Amino acid sequence: MYASVDPLRPKDRKLKNWLLHTLASYAGYSVDVKGRKPRKPVQCQCKTVITDCPECNRPLTGTVEKGVDAAIITDLITMAFDDNYDLGVLVSGDADFAPAVRYIQKKTDKQIIQAFFRAHGDELRTACWDHIFFDDLMPKLTAKSEN
Repeated sequence: MYASVDPLRPKDRKLKNWLLHTLASYAGYSVDVKGRKPRKPVQCQCKTVITDCPECNRPLTGTVEKGVDAAIITDLITMAFDDNYDLGVLVSGDADFAPAVRYIQKKTDKQIIQAFFRAHGDELRTACWDHIFFDDLMPKLTAKSEN
């Protein structure tokens, strides 16, 4: 499990704690949590830095994920060549993973399945051996019992 959290947000601190102390305690789970970094200020083409929203005048804030994609790609490739899996499930729609997926499947007998939403991730889905659409699973996961 790979995740990134904003260390300044209380909800993210709770998520990080749950990931590292609950999810990681289950057998077979490995958890890698990276801290998100502040986003660079918004800059107009004229080089003016925009620090506040022009509509509501509140400060523009945000963070970016750093290191998660590289960690996933490194583990996908390393674990494939170390023969740690035969079939991998990649829960993402990020096209940045497509070259690594194509390489793994070309150079090994490993198969990568993409799990994501139907309207996203076409390039990665095309690179993968197969796919699972969350859209199709949601009704089954949220169906109420008729007891």
